[in-house]
Amino acid sequence: PSGTIEDRFNLPPGLGTALEIFGESTSNLLGYGFIYTNRDTLSVGTGALLEDLIRTGVNVNDMLDRFKRHPSIAPLLAGGETVEYSAHLIPEGGYNRMPQVYADGVVVVGDAAGFVNPLNREGVNLAMLSGQMAARAIVEATGRGDFSAATLSRYRELLEDSVVIKDLYKIRNVTDFAHARPHLLADYPDLISEMARAYLTVDGKPKAEKYRSLAAMAGRMPKRRLAGDLWGAIKTLR
Repeated sequence: PSGTIEDRFNLPPGLGTALEIFGESTSNLLGYGFIYTNRDTLSVGTGALLEDLIRTGVNVNDMLDRFKRHPSIAPLLAGGETVEYSAHLIPEGGYNRMPQVYADGVVVVGDAAGFVNPLNREGVNLAMLSGQMAARAIVEATGRGDFSAATLSRYRELLEDSVVIKDLYKIRNVTDFAHARPHLLADYPDLISEMARAYLTVDGKPKAEKYRSLAAMAGRMPKRRLAGDLWGAIKTLR
């Protein structure tokens, strides 16, 4: 019921929320777990790179069950039952692998065109925007009575002037950056969580001792890898 959802997620009446959880939620593979509140249901799931699932042999059903059993997640789902399930492959090639989005009598929209922003967790909104622009191009083509590729190229022009292409171009190298560094969500979340827990736990230890302990934890991360990841991220996003 909507009231139960609002109580558990501390929501004002009529509002929803989106939770995205990284790290252990996907067995430390690149990806994330999510909970999206609907009016009287929850959308719960996990996602990871297909190549990582193949490489590690992690079963997606086991991954989802493990996520749902996590002590921070289970209380939010208590008493619920599965009413629908689905799976979907999401193409995250982005700008660099975008197909031709128009041809004679055809326009391509949504994730079929690769309009997915993995960095900002966007896809549905880009599909809606591309659908609007496709509709505008089709209306113009209908007015001319001409559905050739030359006329439907108007769709690409509209995309180029929109946030869809501008944002995808800005992050065009993010997918390659992440694929080349499968350790990103394996090493960093665990290390940061461990350091935060050690720093914030009240255990009677002097702060100087805590700082030495934190420095030792940070030292477990190879400096060359840390520098390479940082520099790679800067180059990718600038």
